[in-house]
Amino acid sequence: MMNGSAENVTEATPETMGEGPALSLEVTVVLAVLISIAALLTIAGNVLVIVSFILVKELRISSNYFILNLAITDFVIGVFAMPVYAPYLLSGVWKLGETFCTIWLVIDYVDGSASVLSITLISLDRYLLVTKAIKHRAQRSLKKTVIMMVSVWIIAFLLYGPAILIWRTLSGVELPVGKCYVGFHDNFPFLFSTALVEFFLPFTSVAVMNFATYWSIRRRGKRLRRHGAMRTSNIRGERRGRLAGRMTRKTQLRTPVTKERKLSRTHTFPPAQQDIKIAKQFQLSEPPIQRVTDLSKNTRAREKKAARALAIIVTTFAICWAPYTITMLVRSLCRGCVSDTLFEWAFWMLWLNSMLNPFLYAMCHMQFREAFKKLLGPFLCRCWRCVTRDRRKRPSLTDINKLPSPVVKSPVGIQNDTNGAI
Repeated sequence: MMNGSAENVTEATPETMGEGPALSLEVTVVLAVLISIAALLTIAGNVLVIVSFILVKELRISSNYFILNLAITDFVIGVFAMPVYAPYLLSGVWKLGETFCTIWLVIDYVDGSASVLSITLISLDRYLLVTKAIKHRAQRSLKKTVIMMVSVWIIAFLLYGPAILIWRTLSGVELPVGKCYVGFHDNFPFLFSTALVEFFLPFTSVAVMNFATYWSIRRRGKRLRRHGAMRTSNIRGERRGRLAGRMTRKTQLRTPVTKERKLSRTHTFPPAQQDIKIAKQFQLSEPPIQRVTDLSKNTRAREKKAARALAIIVTTFAICWAPYTITMLVRSLCRGCVSDTLFEWAFWMLWLNSMLNPFLYAMCHMQFREAFKKLLGPFLCRCWRCVTRDRRKRPSLTDINKLPSPVVKSPVGIQNDTNGAI
């Protein structure tokens, strides 16, 4: 995943290797604050997902294990990758030794790749749940889910782990003192092959599966609306038939006997009013049509919500990963074609994805949202009570004006400091 971007800070040319970055104190402080906020948000969001999964039994279903796996990978980025990299970025010097540098690179690269593969699995699972729900639910099991989760980590390690561990030994190129970056940072064939597995294929798969998921939801909604329209037509036709039957029976019951007709007119409505009365009786059964209409509106609303959520997932994935992948490949072919600052920003966009994932995948899940409310509810209520209690204790301007003015003694006599002698 994260190409040794720390080397980009000072390794634009061989002559600058070993020198620290020209960062002012103000820039260093701002960067330190931003990195701290990003790391804390990444840790907090993913810890919330993990704790919710552990404590809430209803969340422990097969589909949510993929979200748990994603939260674990992103948590490692927030708790390890970001804090370790921050001093290197700000000082330009790696002070933790070559062995720890290798450990950090392996964890960083493998963890980032596992995050992408977990996103792909989540999209695949949602696609199958929508398009082949019965078959997918019958075939999936906890054992298969765990196997897929473990496979994600194995593939991620095989993609980068061996290369990071043995590349320098095979190439014979020593890592400069005070630096920490991978040995294949300028090897285009290797970087392109890993980019295929890590970004291009996953992004294409995520985009296609999310589009197919939305299309299936929309097609199902159209069928539901069409069924609702037919049902509405049938209901109205049935009402017309019943109304016509009532009117026919009413006409047949009329007799030519004058006395009966007069008696009827003294106790019943005129014929026109009878028709209105019957029509009103049928209007009382209007709710079925209204329910069908409401169902159609709800279906359209769900389609729009699904389209918006899926579009955000695909767009966020592209925005966070495409800049780094493209700049990494361009730099491997032409080092001077991409500025160090641009590459650094592209690199940090990857970690921004880890910060956003809890909001994209867990907080869009109704059961996870309910779990978050249960976990955070007491804490938020306690904070709100503290704030409101402080406000109640704080005297207002009106209360201050009601206080008596201080009284002081003077040689002339007891005086009020605002109203003069008493």
